[in-house]
Amino acid sequence: RSTLFPYTTLFRSRKVIMQRLVYVSPSVAYKATDTLSFGVGIPVAHQGFALDTDMRMPNKFLGIVGKLQDAWCGDSGNAVDVFFLGLCGGGQEGRLRPFNKIASASFEATAPMDPTINLGVLWEPNESFAVGAVYQGGSDTVLTGRYTFRAEPMLNNFVQGMYASLFGPIAASIVGLPTSIPAEQSGHMSMKLPFVEHVQVGVKIKPVKRVQINLDAGWSNWEKWDKLTMQFDQNINMLMMARMFGLEDPSKLTLKRGYRNTISYGVGLQLQLTDALTLRAGYEQRPSSIPGSAMDLIAPLPDLAVKSLGLGYVTRKGLRIDATASYAEGNFSVPADSSCNMNCSGFLNAIYNPYAGLDVSGGIRIRYFGIQFTQAF
Repeated sequence: RSTLFPYTTLFRSRKVIMQRLVYVSPSVAYKATDTLSFGVGIPVAHQGFALDTDMRMPNKFLGIVGKLQDAWCGDSGNAVDVFFLGLCGGGQEGRLRPFNKIASASFEATAPMDPTINLGVLWEPNESFAVGAVYQGGSDTVLTGRYTFRAEPMLNNFVQGMYASLFGPIAASIVGLPTSIPAEQSGHMSMKLPFVEHVQVGVKIKPVKRVQINLDAGWSNWEKWDKLTMQFDQNINMLMMARMFGLEDPSKLTLKRGYRNTISYGVGLQLQLTDALTLRAGYEQRPSSIPGSAMDLIAPLPDLAVKSLGLGYVTRKGLRIDATASYAEGNFSVPADSSCNMNCSGFLNAIYNPYAGLDVSGGIRIRYFGIQFTQAF
């Protein structure tokens, strides 16, 4: 399973990659009776995660402090500010602007080998009817890798100005501000990115010899993605700025998710045109695991309608060639203050909430093509 969302606009994530690649999946099946079969498989997979994004904190408190700086400091500073809180000491670049970029961040982490278990059962009393089910086991996958934070001058100039004043160090220490914010901090990280359980049930019906109808229902345990926490090997000075907003540990970055479990339904039609040629078509209504109250632009996945076409051909030597093409589309609209993963404007909504107070809407289009060759031996 691999998903890639590339963006070029600021704060939407330039790159997000979530990948799970199965190296090998040893499997065994047992035919209990002429109509009942069981199977088990052990997929061994590589799992990867990468995120590259610009960051900002459009928070009311930052906006208030910025306006106070404008009023107190004017265009050329304030000579008596050094005896006060040092709000002017950072110059024009130290003026807090909540919608300005504060930093860029990149994360890359992998789990080289992560095994799970699949269980399946098939009951086929006759050629015209069958029922099957599969359980795909999940995993609390732990990934390790590297991170890099690159800070803009704004926050560093602000704290440097405060610590260069008379009372600024007292105020800064009360709210837990760092003494400086380096231009770059990088190191090693770890995170838990669960691979969620999935259950699929399907029914096959053949009303006539050359026509087959498939009905499927699937459930996925996306509630395991309640939050994603990245653990760093040091305190991140830039995250110390968020202590006043409830971030207790600056060596961790927690992205709240709030996902929900989903059930999807699909229908498929197969026409056996000749002994060698098969035509297939399918439709699936796939509800999003991301409710509107948790939507963001890191993983903007709305409800999707998936439409597919397929073609199968068997050569005289028994080689099976299966080709498929799928198209999925969906749209979302998130009014201001309705998703605290993206556009809430509360006093404590700082990480990560880049579109505070703004209406956000968009859509996604997925086009997929695949071809498979199978040769029995």
